[in-house]
Amino acid sequence: MANQRTQIRGTQIKDETIEDVDIASGSVRETELHETAISGQPTLGSADATNDRLLIWDADGSATGSLKQIAPGNLGIGGGSVAGSNTQVQYNNAGSLAGGTKLLYDESNGRLKIGDTNAPQNVLDVYGNISDDYVAVIQNDQSSNGHVLKLATDGNGSGSRILEMEDGDNDIVFRARADGRFGFGPDGVSSMGAGTFVVGIANSSHTADIAISQRLQHLGDSNTYLDFPSADTLNLVAGGNSFLKYDGNVLINNANADVDMKVMGDDGSVILHVDAGTNKVGIGTTSPTEVLTLDATEPTILFKEGGTDMATIGVNSSDNILIENKTMNKHIVFKVNDQGAVKEGLRLDGAVPEVVVNQTSDSLVDFRVESDNQTHMLFVDGSEDRIGIGTSLPQSTLHVHADSINDGAVTISQSDNSGDASQLDLLKSRGSGASPAVVQNSDFIGQVRMLGYDGDSYDNFADIYAQAAGTISTTSHPTKLIIRTTQASATSPTTAVTIDENQHMTVNGNIYGRMLHMTHHRYNDGSGTGKEYIPWAGTSEQNSPSWITQGVAPYEGKLLKVLLRSSKSGGMGSTVVGIHTNVNGNTVIDSTAEETETVNMTTANTTYTFTFSNVTHFGPGDIIGVSIDPTNAHGNVNVTCVWEYDITA
Repeated sequence: MANQRTQIRGTQIKDETIEDVDIASGSVRETELHETAISGQPTLGSADATNDRLLIWDADGSATGSLKQIAPGNLGIGGGSVAGSNTQVQYNNAGSLAGGTKLLYDESNGRLKIGDTNAPQNVLDVYGNISDDYVAVIQNDQSSNGHVLKLATDGNGSGSRILEMEDGDNDIVFRARADGRFGFGPDGVSSMGAGTFVVGIANSSHTADIAISQRLQHLGDSNTYLDFPSADTLNLVAGGNSFLKYDGNVLINNANADVDMKVMGDDGSVILHVDAGTNKVGIGTTSPTEVLTLDATEPTILFKEGGTDMATIGVNSSDNILIENKTMNKHIVFKVNDQGAVKEGLRLDGAVPEVVVNQTSDSLVDFRVESDNQTHMLFVDGSEDRIGIGTSLPQSTLHVHADSINDGAVTISQSDNSGDASQLDLLKSRGSGASPAVVQNSDFIGQVRMLGYDGDSYDNFADIYAQAAGTISTTSHPTKLIIRTTQASATSPTTAVTIDENQHMTVNGNIYGRMLHMTHHRYNDGSGTGKEYIPWAGTSEQNSPSWITQGVAPYEGKLLKVLLRSSKSGGMGSTVVGIHTNVNGNTVIDSTAEETETVNMTTANTTYTFTFSNVTHFGPGDIIGVSIDPTNAHGNVNVTCVWEYDITA
């Protein structure tokens, strides 16, 4: 029958009798079949495929449909002869029953086998001999919650194996046990006691024990995982923060989170601490205060090369900072980047014990020391081979400069218990410093120049120099000393004073200053006593001031001393000598002395000295005179007076 149906549909049985109205499309439900509908009807011990029929209502899409009969065998629910051998499962083979030679069911043992003619050895045996395809595929087309396969066991220990996989060498390469452990590879399966998830593949051809597509995640913790986001990239994430990443560089705390990194010692102390919040690193401390803080007893950084100690930087027990080059005869060199060129600034020379600035050809040019108020308190101009003190522009080999009074002085001092004094040596030779040669006649031996700024430049205003004045040898050093000054309306110094090799002095101008002058006097008073005023010229003493006993002072000055000698036997006794003056406009000197000195003259023909102490006795143009007042008679008297005049221009 063309539209024969193979299953019952609708509410076909509603009561005890079957009528046309009782047949409708749909499905037979549990409650629609009443037990009295078939009670009392004859039963079939076996189906007759030839004669037995079943009634089927064919709705055929019309309003009424039709009632049709069909052999039970055509419905697949009976009929036909038993086919195949024992344990073979029967199946429809072109309308006839056949026994599956490779589909076996062992009823007594409850075993089923697919794909092989041998009796099943397990509850389910599946066998295949297929190239480039799968023996079995289990597929669930449900896209939502489509579960595929579940393996379950009532066991829960290590002896309960939920799943095993075996290779062609009969090696078990995968095992899942009921105790929650998994083993991969022959070695991994044999070592399942080592961990929950054990991988061990004894085969060098494998490139990895475990290979994942991208992420290895902590169970139940979705933001903690090991991630392989792209080729040659590894990212370790915990709590959603990337703490370790490799993408060509190794990045720690790649998430830029405020999370510190610590490296601990075996005693629980912190060896290394990276403070992410402050961007500081501590060694031996968890509280670094600088970008790098090293906290230890006598902290020292050691530099090695090939296992050999090369250098150390540290602090010793005396709290001194030590920088040590441990290699014999090697240096400590300080270099800087000068406008893109690396140059040496300072060297502690280990081969020659010295501190050197600008030793090599690639060194910095200058050397400078600052003071509180001077940027160039000491300055070495390397390119000009000059030293400046207080100046950045030294004009000579040594240039001392000051911007305040008296600060430009050069002091050379000496303090010891010897008789030596401080000295300034000016050395001159021909040849070179390493190989000096004898100076020649007229060579300058030493020179001191005084330069002044005239509005345009610093010029020589005056100088003092020593000059060889003859042939020089080890036994003869003839030298003259010249002092030169610059006269008014001139710009170059000329000779003012010369002290020649014979120690003769030549002065090209007048000599001014305090100068000594001696006057000589004589008189005779063989029997007389009392005060006498010595004659200024001639031999006539006077017992009172007179024009004869006085002179005129050319400059301001004083009487320094009087040298007195008498022929009187027994001397003149206690003798008073006085200096008498009077200002210009008076006739004679005053009888009252400006100053007197007393000396006891006890011996004849013996010189006695009367020393005066006043700073000034007279002024220019004053008249001056001397009196002598002995106890005894005067006798023949010789007098020398020593005067000091302040001669100024």
